[in-house]
Amino acid sequence: MPAARRKLLGAAVIAIAAMINIALLWPRNRPAADTAFDHSLDAPASQLGPRSAAETLQQDRIDQFIARVRSLSLAEVEENLPEPELLVSLAGESLSGNEYPNRFVRVLADRRVSRLYDEYTAMPASRARSRASALFERMLAQHESRVDKAVAAYRERGAVDYGTGFEDSNHALAAATFLVSQFASPEDVVVAAERWRSVARAGIAAIEAAQKVKLPVPPLPEWAIGPDDLFILNIGLATLRANQERDESQRSVEDVINLQARARTEVALVRWDAETSPFDFTHTHMGAPVDDQDVLARFDIVQSWSHVPANTPESQTGFARRSLSAVRLLADQDE
Repeated sequence: MPAARRKLLGAAVIAIAAMINIALLWPRNRPAADTAFDHSLDAPASQLGPRSAAETLQQDRIDQFIARVRSLSLAEVEENLPEPELLVSLAGESLSGNEYPNRFVRVLADRRVSRLYDEYTAMPASRARSRASALFERMLAQHESRVDKAVAAYRERGAVDYGTGFEDSNHALAAATFLVSQFASPEDVVVAAERWRSVARAGIAAIEAAQKVKLPVPPLPEWAIGPDDLFILNIGLATLRANQERDESQRSVEDVINLQARARTEVALVRWDAETSPFDFTHTHMGAPVDDQDVLARFDIVQSWSHVPANTPESQTGFARRSLSAVRLLADQDE
């Protein structure tokens, strides 16, 4: 092969490799129109100058989200949870691009969830528990139906059909599980997590069984249709904090879950109509200033597995398992 052709071929190979690397590093599940977020949004308000076009667009989205939540009745907010919301889908993204988004952060970013939390808090405890439990049942049934549609589509076409909406119903189920953790019993939380995971694993198994050619990785990750280990860990932390005094909760976290304080970050759930939320500007910096009077609750969570020592898949599963064990111990004490 002439030297000139070898050089040309080599240049082409390098260019193709570069394009592949860019594609792999590009954030997942982000609409093309929303890729140009200004990171100055994470700065305190006092340090920000005049709003950029991106900031203005984002504020318009926030105002519209608040208006939509305001226009709904309590029952309508509950039934609206599986509907997609752009601001929610952009929250909790990993800045490194090496992890799935933090699902617990997405739940806190959903102003529909904070509206439900606010209204449930104003109810008698027994009614709030009943409402949260009933919501979980409806969201689980809807999610299972959407997963079944995705499985049927895979059997027919050999490809995962994201148009069936299982990602949105999965978020709704995460939101319902969070509300169970705050208003129902610890035992209800354990049962909810196990039932949700059972639906997810059954869906994944059905899709894998329908594969004509076995792939080295599952065509559908559990994160997309089930509770990932980071969410299970954080929902356990939230349950402990809701049901124990702070010092007792800290002992459970350190002694049973074996999770040290330096791995956790305090985050806030704010009122649904608050002007700003820690998650309005999508990234994990959570730098947006929040008025204390708008805070409904605070939670100690793990934002990223990179904050946890010995970060391996086995270690992550261990933290999730111990988190549910701590909730089970709490449930046993209540009996």
